[in-house]
Amino acid sequence: MDPVVVVGFLPAIGSSLWSFNATGQAERLYAHARWYQKAGHRVDWFTYHPRDMAWPFGTRVRVPSGLRGALLAPLRDPAWGHVEKFRALNLLGALPAVIARWRYETPFVVSVGADYEAIARIHGRAAWKWRWLQRLVIPSASTVLVSNPDLAARLRRQFPYAHIADHLNWVDQSLFRPIETGVRWKRSVPRVYFVGRLVKEKNLVTAARAIQRIGARFVCVGDGPMADEVRRAGAEVVGVQPWPSLPKWLADAEAFIMPSLSEGQPKALLEAMACGVPCLVAEDIKGLANWPVLRADANDTSALSGRVWDILADEYEARQLGEIGRRFVTERHAAEPLMRAEIDMVRAA
Repeated sequence: MDPVVVVGFLPAIGSSLWSFNATGQAERLYAHARWYQKAGHRVDWFTYHPRDMAWPFGTRVRVPSGLRGALLAPLRDPAWGHVEKFRALNLLGALPAVIARWRYETPFVVSVGADYEAIARIHGRAAWKWRWLQRLVIPSASTVLVSNPDLAARLRRQFPYAHIADHLNWVDQSLFRPIETGVRWKRSVPRVYFVGRLVKEKNLVTAARAIQRIGARFVCVGDGPMADEVRRAGAEVVGVQPWPSLPKWLADAEAFIMPSLSEGQPKALLEAMACGVPCLVAEDIKGLANWPVLRADANDTSALSGRVWDILADEYEARQLGEIGRRFVTERHAAEPLMRAEIDMVRAA
C-alpha cells in the first residue's frame, strides 16, 4: 500500500462546509474526500467558519476570515506545515496554497472549473482580477486540473510552462442513474428542469420565457440572486436540494436544459445525462464537442423554444437521446478511474 499522505482541502476563501451545505453540495464534497480516504490518505479541511460542520476525514483547521487573514494563516499557524500536499478546489482557494508553497515548499494541485474572466464580463465586472489571480496561482501549482478542453488549451497557450492536465468531472453512477417513474411522457404539461445556481450567466430568464411559449413547465432546482426574476419569467423555483436527492428530481423531467452563456464542464448536465434525461445546451458553451446533446442559440427565445419542443414532441427520439447520453457519461465520467487519476496526480505533486 502507498504511504499515507496528509492532504489539505482548500475551498474558496470565505467558504466552509456550511457554504457547501447551503448549496446542496456538502455530500458531493464528502464523496470526493472519501476517495482519498479509501486510498489510505488523511484529508484535512481548511475552513473559514469558526464552528464548522463535522469533518470525518481528518483534522479541521480554522482559517481567519477575509483575504488578509487567509494569506497570513500559512505564516502564523503551524497546522499548515503538517500538510504534505494541498488540494485547492478552485482558483480563489489556492491563494493561501501559494503562500504555503513559499513558506513550507508544500506542493499543491488546483482545479480551474470555469472561465472566470468570461463570467466577470457577463456581470459587467473587471476581468483583470481573474487574470491576475491566474498569473499568481497557475505557475505556482504542481498541477492544474481543467475539465473543459477548450479552457485547458487556452491556459496552455497562456502558461506554456505550467502543468495543465485535462481532467474530466466525475459522476457517481451508483447514485445518478435512470429511475423510471411511469409518469413522464404521459402528462399534458411536460416538465423541463435546470439544476444549479440562479445567477446571471445561467441565462435562465430567457430559458423560462422560451419554455413558457410552448406550454411546458420550467422547474429550477437551486437558488441565487436571480431567483425572483426567474420566478417572474414563469419558472417554478424549488430551492436548493441535497445532492443525493437530485436523481429523484431528475426522474420527473422530460428534458434538462443548460442555457448558460458560459460554463466549464457542468456537473449538473453530466448528472442529468447519467440519469438518462435528454439534454439541451446553449451553443455558447465551449468544450462540449461531440457530446450527445441538442444545441440552440440561447440568446434567441424562438430558437430555444423550437429545440425544447423537438425533445418534447417525440418521445422515442428523446428516449434515444437520453440513452446515448447515459452511455456517454458511463464510458467517460465514471468516478473511480477519474478519482484514482486525481489522487495519483496529488500524490506525485
